[in-house]
Amino acid sequence: MNDICKVEQLIELLTGEEWESDSLPSGTEKWLEEQDLLNRGEELERRTAARIIHMYIRTVLGVKDVEDITPAYELRDLFDCRVCANHIAQVYMRGIMDVVQIGELCIFDVHGKVTREEAVSYVGKIKETSK
Repeated sequence: MNDICKVEQLIELLTGEEWESDSLPSGTEKWLEEQDLLNRGEELERRTAARIIHMYIRTVLGVKDVEDITPAYELRDLFDCRVCANHIAQVYMRGIMDVVQIGELCIFDVHGKVTREEAVSYVGKIKETSK
């Protein structure tokens, strides 16, 4: 069974440490937001995963953003969350997070939930990206 991943579980997968306190884990202040602390026990949405992953690879791993994100415009819901659009485009362009195909339409499914298995897969893809 694919359990839905919690926000804190993705962060634990990225940091390799268990999140035990009521504050952001040490060293994450530059790439996490206060909403991650407030929503740490909530089910992880794809748009939140995209933001966390993008900020992690950019800030912690020093991976530069893809400059031309126009291929990501094929995602019909890319701009449904304007704040998330660049985060989504970056993880999509790097092949970290896949699209959802509905007939001939490609969407990111910004409000879709991330399973634990998917989160583990994203972390594996991040390791490949950062080589």
